[in-house]
Parts: sequence; C-alpha cells; structure tokens
Amino acid sequence: MPDMFSKTEEFLSLFAAGRVDDAASMIATYSDVFDQDRSLAHPLLRAFVESNDGHCYKAPHMSIAEMLTPSDVLRFRDAVVADDLLSVRSQLAVSEYLVGSEFPAGRGISQAIHHWVSLNMGRLILGAGADIDVLTSRGESPVGMQLRFGTIEGAELLLEAGADPNNGIGAHMPSRSLEPMIELLLRHGWDINRGQMLHDANHGHGVRVMTWLKYGADPNSVNELGETALHLFAKRGTGRKAIEALITGGANTALRDGEGQTPLDVARKAKQNAAARALAEHDSHG
Repeated sequence: MPDMFSKTEEFLSLFAAGRVDDAASMIATYSDVFDQDRSLAHPLLRAFVESNDGHCYKAPHMSIAEMLTPSDVLRFRDAVVADDLLSVRSQLAVSEYLVGSEFPAGRGISQAIHHWVSLNMGRLILGAGADIDVLTSRGESPVGMQLRFGTIEGAELLLEAGADPNNGIGAHMPSRSLEPMIELLLRHGWDINRGQMLHDANHGHGVRVMTWLKYGADPNSVNELGETALHLFAKRGTGRKAIEALITGGANTALRDGEGQTPLDVARKAKQNAAARALAEHDSHG
C-alpha cells in the first residue's frame, strides 16, 4: 500500500485543483488515511486551508472539505446557520462536543460561535461552553464575525459575556454602522489603533478615515512598511479633505516610511499632483 505521506500529498494536490470526484475516490479507497476526529478539523483540511491563505470557499473546495468533516458536525453546522434552536439544543444534549467542533463554513474553518444569527442562538451556544475568543482559520473572532456579518447587538452580547475586543477584529468594518461599532468597542476597552484606519487610508476612504480621527485614532500610526495614513493617501492621490483632516489632527508630514520617504516624496514620485499640492501647501505654511 502506498505510504501515508505520498497519499496525503496526492490528495492535497487534488484538493487544490478542485477535483472532487478524484478526491472522493481516494477517501473511499484509503479510508485509514482519512480517519476523522469528531471535533477538530481534519489535518488535510487544515493543511489545505493554511496553504490557501485561510480560505476554503470555492464550491469544489467546499465539497471536498465536507467529505473530510463528520456528518454529525455538518448537521450541527447547518442547524446553527439555519437558526434552528430546537435542533441545535437536541444535538447538543446528545453530543456536547459539537459546540466546539470545527467545520468548513463562510470562507474557511470555523465553529458554531462564529455563525449564529439570533441572540437566542448566541446565548444557547455560549451556555453550552463555546470558546468566546476562538479564531477562524482567517483569524476572525466571534466578535469580529458579528461586526462584519451579524449585528451590533450580537457583538454586544459577546462583549458583555467577556469577549476580548482586541482579538480577531478584522481590518475592514462595514460602513453602514461604523460609528456605533467604534463606540461599542471603545466602551469595552478596544485599542482603536489596530490598523483599521490605515486599511481605509490604503483604499482611499477619506470619509471613513475622518471618522477614525473623530474617535481618537492616532494620525501618525504606521503599517508594517512604516507608512502613515498620509503616505497612503499620497500614493493614491485621493482624499484631499482627509489629508487636511489628518494634518489638522496632528499628522506629522515629515515622518518617513521604510524607504525613507515623506508623504510629499511619495506623492511626487507617484505623480499625484493634487496630493502633492496639499502636502506642499502645508509645508510652505509651516
């Protein structure tokens, strides 16, 4: 019989290529290689997701992922997503481990605590012992998932139950309720300087950046390349009002990025004339 390493490598290549039928055939033929844990994601599913930037959402990949997931875990996932309280309660009564079971959902590997809809379902899952700060394979916490895909009330339920506001909150937060989200997180001890403003500056969202400034974000915070929001706007050439708001809010136009460039240097190099003019006018006025 072929050794386990060669079989797992072959399977991962089929997984990556989305070859559902061939993957199913391998699982049927080499069942000992594909034995499943009842709660943790299968090592091969984990390996594929880790090689795919935390993702597993394309239809062929999801089909293969579900082959690697126990049927009772999939039933539990589906009941949670469908907000079927009666089914979830009855399944947990029989198999308590389901509350922490890992399954493919959304865009990667996650647990029930990441995918509940109603507050009653959230309370049920929390009461069953769910890990309130567990992360998905994409590094998102239950609070982060509620902020992006759920409700402010859902995020508040988790925060009031002790969730860490500085754990697993993604760079993007929806515009539809940005200010209430910021206010909720700040009330629970959130550090506002965790990259969200820089994410918005990098995407040219001037109005959103001004919102971050309103709530106390540091105008001189930097990303991994040493770039401030001014550097990012200068590169894009957008957000003159945001540039002015950043400067008014205390942004240092003389700060240099990892390549030793000021925001004005960046704007000139990128031939972003409007941004360069805004920065040069500030420099000329001292």
